[in-house]
Amino acid sequence: MKLGELFADLSLHPGREVTTLEGDGFVRRSFSRLQQDVGAASERLRGLGIVAGDRVGILAETRYEWLVFDLALAALDAICVALAEEDEGGCEAAFAELGLRLLLSSSAQAKRRKLPAETLLIDADDGSSLPTRAADPFAAPTLQTGDFSLVFSSGTAGGRKGMIVTKEGSEALIEAFAEAFEMKAGDRVLVFMPLSSYQQRLFCYAAVHFGMDLVMVPATAVFHALRQCSPSVIIGPPALFEAVELQARARSAVAEAQGQGEFDRLLREALGGNPRVLVMGMAKPNPNTLATYAQASLPLYEVYGLTECGVATVNCPRWRRPGSVGKPLRGAAVHLLDDGEIVVSKQRPLTRGYFVAPAGVDADVFGPEGLRTGDFGKLDEDGFLYITGRKSALIITRAGHKLQPEVLEEVVLRCPVVKRAVLLQGEQVGLEVVVDTGAVRSLELESAVRGTLERMNAELPDWCRIKRFVLSDDAFTPANGLLTQTLKVNRAAVARRFEGRPAQDWVQLAR
Repeated sequence: MKLGELFADLSLHPGREVTTLEGDGFVRRSFSRLQQDVGAASERLRGLGIVAGDRVGILAETRYEWLVFDLALAALDAICVALAEEDEGGCEAAFAELGLRLLLSSSAQAKRRKLPAETLLIDADDGSSLPTRAADPFAAPTLQTGDFSLVFSSGTAGGRKGMIVTKEGSEALIEAFAEAFEMKAGDRVLVFMPLSSYQQRLFCYAAVHFGMDLVMVPATAVFHALRQCSPSVIIGPPALFEAVELQARARSAVAEAQGQGEFDRLLREALGGNPRVLVMGMAKPNPNTLATYAQASLPLYEVYGLTECGVATVNCPRWRRPGSVGKPLRGAAVHLLDDGEIVVSKQRPLTRGYFVAPAGVDADVFGPEGLRTGDFGKLDEDGFLYITGRKSALIITRAGHKLQPEVLEEVVLRCPVVKRAVLLQGEQVGLEVVVDTGAVRSLELESAVRGTLERMNAELPDWCRIKRFVLSDDAFTPANGLLTQTLKVNRAAVARRFEGRPAQDWVQLAR
């Protein structure tokens, strides 16, 4: 596939559809209509003086016009600069720092913030002319032939990262991912996370190229989309599949249907009734959730990757090993450094490096041997990769012992009432854990968690025993900062939120 030919690809599958949520209802548009709209958007941009190599920002919520103008920029060989809605750095700063000529935004964004004069509202075009800024030949970062987009992401510490995405790397990743999961014309793929996240755009490009129906909705409407649109390809973080499981269990309890077969049916219905490929990544899953889906003959294919390199390893229909994150995709390779850090190399790398490096991360993680991921792992004899922890999350006790918090967190997650567990190095008491049960705290919940932790402590040496825990009375969401925008736990934010809680909020464990 070629990203520059996506506009032409639309004509190969004219009857396929893009479905979006607009107002209270779903709107379906054929690829033929999408091609017309992309063509009109390309002409609009060309009329404003946008040419190949120009940098154009997009700042908008997930909506049909985002896709239209993204494909129009690809057709013009212009550089799409995807700006995140939550980024409060300011649009004027983006123009100055990134050398934008034009900003594409929405009416909703215009109500939230002051937009520069050089802004085209993609959902309210009145046909009038507007100014564009002169191209800055010295704008950072310096781009090369084959660069496709400038994208931002955030890590588990919440640091902002800016990366240069390449055409070749994107094309190779789409082809390898589609091959591994046997995607085909007629599939229906669900996209529900912000399109400023580059992997979501990759799924849209795959739908266009392979002739798959595309369902695009905001995260708040994901369950509505599952029920009404019946996607066959669902790709998301563990939080999505955990929430679907809870929904199915609630329906099972209301119907007083206790049989496994009935629950399996309800789980399939909660996924829309037509799930063929379920792919999970972005964060560590709850082992109970994996077991639940496997028992229902709905295997979740856990994958691993970073924005810097895209998806690197996958479990898929051709190979799968529960507990692992799979084996490398075609064109990718994985090896471990002496300390266990995972290094990913690709024949055609997805990104060329950072133009904004997050605090505490060296730009030289992009070395000649590949990308140093910052994750620890191990490989089994068959080449399956297992993630064992994150370098930045490593806890070093006062006695000098080193501990990957994920190791103990995974044990805590075996408690059926635990939805999320975050191990912290307490300032005074030693190791402590914040537990999210997804329910109103009660003595029953507290007792269940206490029992799990005390049984775990009994098997551990004193230096890594958990001293106390607190049941979170806040849901973990991107809105309150406890999760990043890609739904990973923001450990620094969790520590700030809970370290200051009064001692009586914490439950002390037996010594």
